[in-house]
Amino acid sequence: MKMTFNKTCIALGLCGLMLTGCESTRAKRIDPAGTQTITTIKRLDIQDAADAAAAMSQSLLESGRLGKHVNAAGETVLRPSVIAIDRYVNNTSQQIDRDEVLKKIRVALNKAGVAQTIVTINDQGDLGGESNIASKFARENTPADRSVQTPELLVVDYSLTFKIIENRAQAGQIRQTTFTFQMSLVDVKTGLAVWEDEKQITKQGKDSSVGW
Repeated sequence: MKMTFNKTCIALGLCGLMLTGCESTRAKRIDPAGTQTITTIKRLDIQDAADAAAAMSQSLLESGRLGKHVNAAGETVLRPSVIAIDRYVNNTSQQIDRDEVLKKIRVALNKAGVAQTIVTINDQGDLGGESNIASKFARENTPADRSVQTPELLVVDYSLTFKIIENRAQAGQIRQTTFTFQMSLVDVKTGLAVWEDEKQITKQGKDSSVGW
């Protein structure tokens, strides 16, 4: 009788484990901003892109550079700054869609009400084949050129450049990858960088995991 009871308990326990295992592998929706997303070692994950975009956007907004301009009379005018997303450089070993980060930054800046963004990047990562919008503005936006049909250059206040760098290290079976996100805001009239910041995300481990 006792042996039968033990066998029954073991059988029930195995069934429970099987059900739990099946339940944990079933597809389900999760919060992309939550802590249950998959974390990989070598790749840029969705939460990495979101964290980098949030940190860079907040830093730029807190700089106080956006939304304030001085007119010809020397008066401070409050209006949304026009920012051209000018250059995107991906120095990593993987193909990263620039909108994974840049789109999130654009949304954050536009929602804040102090900036409006335009995209000028071509397939090579540059502004229409030019090195950047700041140099193009300096060459073409002279008094004689103001009558030329280049109104898009006349309204741009800043250009924004973005770069992602990847560094890897390994000790035994433990791997580590650091993604460095760099962003610069350049005054198109002077070519000077008026704000710069970077965000680093480091991931370490042996295998990918669920949660972080």
